[in-house]
Amino acid sequence: MPLSSFLIKPMQRITRYPLLISKIIENTHETHPDYKYLIEAQRVADVFLKRLNENVRLRENEERLEWLQNNVQLGNDLKIVFNSITNKLGPRKLIHHGVLTKVKSGKELVGILFNDFFMLIQPSKAIGSSQFNFSKSGNIVYKIYRQPILIQDLKVVKCNTDSLENGTDSNRALRIHYDNQIISLLATSVNECNLWVKKIESTKEVYDKVVSLSRSRPKSKPQTGATCGRLLVLVQKGTRFISSGKIYFCR
Repeated sequence: MPLSSFLIKPMQRITRYPLLISKIIENTHETHPDYKYLIEAQRVADVFLKRLNENVRLRENEERLEWLQNNVQLGNDLKIVFNSITNKLGPRKLIHHGVLTKVKSGKELVGILFNDFFMLIQPSKAIGSSQFNFSKSGNIVYKIYRQPILIQDLKVVKCNTDSLENGTDSNRALRIHYDNQIISLLATSVNECNLWVKKIESTKEVYDKVVSLSRSRPKSKPQTGATCGRLLVLVQKGTRFISSGKIYFCR
């Protein structure tokens, strides 16, 4: 076995702990003195595994955003910092990606869906049937294809047979609508086409929900008067409180 197989062993063991504890619980009577400790151990293992998976996803997301920053040519007129904070949705997240082919020209593109916009990039040579991945090999150069589309301006629908040319598989075709423009694209499979539609629609729902909540919050009153300085407040945990009338402070 290669060294990489041994290095991943601790991670694989951690993921099995909840299942192992669950099996022990199934064979332990509720009146057994260890039963309550097993229940607590299962809860702790589930919480720990959830945090671990979330940290892995965050790290993978950061690595992919950095890859895009270093490997996609944006042009002189477009400035994007992929690994950054969005205007309304917090840190930018990569939601979905995959190979998409233009219906009319057959041009091969790669679609990248973020939580705040969608973009198409064009490889310098055909990827073919292989799946796009964030490889560090430099044999393919990517450049931006058209301007990115903000998620609030994006609409996706599955194409019907009448709207496509003869011989085109309508089951894996979708249309991207934005700013009175339409791009007809083919996904690599029917399942991938359905997944694109689902991911785009769910991403738009999240965006609309966040915007709706932000609008419903009461806005704070703007500060009046000139600013005279800054106040730095350091809050520490008090360990011994002393009373002086109605005022309490810590020694």
